[in-house]
Amino acid sequence: MGAWIIKDFIEISDETRKGIILECFSYKEIDETFICDIIEDNKIKTIQISKTLPAEAYQIIDSILERKPQLNFRVYNLYFYNQYDISFLEKMPHLRSLRIDCHLRAWNNMIDFNILTKLNLKSLYLNAFELKDYTFIKNLSKNLEELLIYADTMGSSIYFDCKWLLQYKKMHTLWLGKKVKKNIECLSEMKSLKSLSLRGIKLLSFDFLRDLNLEKLELLWNSNNDLKELKELKTLKQIGLWRINKLDNIDFISELENLEVIKLQDLKHITKLPDLSRLSNLKTIVLDNTGISINDIEEPYKSKVEKYWR
Repeated sequence: MGAWIIKDFIEISDETRKGIILECFSYKEIDETFICDIIEDNKIKTIQISKTLPAEAYQIIDSILERKPQLNFRVYNLYFYNQYDISFLEKMPHLRSLRIDCHLRAWNNMIDFNILTKLNLKSLYLNAFELKDYTFIKNLSKNLEELLIYADTMGSSIYFDCKWLLQYKKMHTLWLGKKVKKNIECLSEMKSLKSLSLRGIKLLSFDFLRDLNLEKLELLWNSNNDLKELKELKTLKQIGLWRINKLDNIDFISELENLEVIKLQDLKHITKLPDLSRLSNLKTIVLDNTGISINDIEEPYKSKVEKYWR
């Protein structure tokens, strides 16, 4: 069976289904030709499942990960379970990059996240709505390089401390959302960090970032309206600003001479670009729903503009 693939992911299930939005491939029909198609197709970034499958299915998925270790494995859409056993992950020795998307409001103890501490992960993307206790983060693989935590809840705070992250000496990419902000200033000690994204986190000061050699910084959906301090982050190659409602000045960008990418989205009070003449390495400017008219931008910058944040 060949893999007729038009998206950047493969959905594996217990039966094959074709659809406009989502198509599934039965694990029973996966053969060597199918596996080779996945391995050779550079578009494929993720293998995903949305239901419990037999052990044979996980063995097949692991065999694909063995041959293409850069693939993500995603578990998602677990709305119909009051308990979902992820212990099968322990039997996937070649799993390195894991993504879990789940909604825990109805069943807060649906998943035993302590299982994650038994895996040799390099990358973990965790979007677990209403998860309150993140203690397991203290005991993840020391080989962890990338970590994303959404930390969305409807009400009370969560149990998380940024100090737990200091042990991960190989971590280069960190994405923190909403309520994972306790002791966030200690991130200044994470010298390996190159990429930092903060969503819904208002900082009293950006001073702690000066001690890092960040190449990428994203500030998403927060209320930090004065970003002048960021002009000190001279190592930045990419900056992204998204939905900072009252932000009306981004002149600090003129001081970031190593920038290659500028991404601006949902910034209605930003009506013009700052002086970019010193940014000799600039390659891309993303303007998505800002107050800037592309027609008013002169070359050589107009040709660098893209309309959508990817």
